[in-house]
Order: sequence, then structure tokens, then C-alpha cells
Amino acid sequence: MTNSDQANSPAHMTAQARELVRDYVETSAGVETLRELAFTRRTVDQLTRIAVADARAGGLSWQEIGDALGITRQAAHERFRGLLPAGLHL
Repeated sequence: MTNSDQANSPAHMTAQARELVRDYVETSAGVETLRELAFTRRTVDQLTRIAVADARAGGLSWQEIGDALGITRQAAHERFRGLLPAGLHL
């Protein structure tokens, strides 16, 4: 795994989010922390879309995806139904 892959991995992003929250609690950094959290949320959303597309391509059901995300299968389907696996484009 390259440094870029590691920096974009879900585990790394989760660690970054925890660090941002800890920093905010410790320093009340305000606007900059909010910007960083917004960026992190967008990145996590993008990684989630990629993971869901790959999971569907790998045969996971909407029920399995919903369970993993803590949402119903219907909500998972509505939110992610138009996704293509990573690397595929219309």
C-alpha cells in the first residue's frame, strides 16, 4: 500500500476524525476545526460511496450494506443505487 493509499484508507480517516475532535475539545479551535471536519466528512462520504459500489460489485446485498452502515436496506438502496464500482464510468 502506498503512502497515498494509506492516507486515504478508512482507518486513517477515522484516526484523523478522532484527532480533530480531540483537538477541538482540548483547544476549542473553532472555525479551522469546523473546516477540517467538513473536509473529513466529504472525504469519508466519498470513501463510503466507493466502498458501497465495490461491495455491490462483489455481490453484497442492500441488506448487508445497510447493516454495515447502520441503516435500513431501503435507505442504503435509495442513497447509493446509482453508483458504479471504482474505475467504471458511464
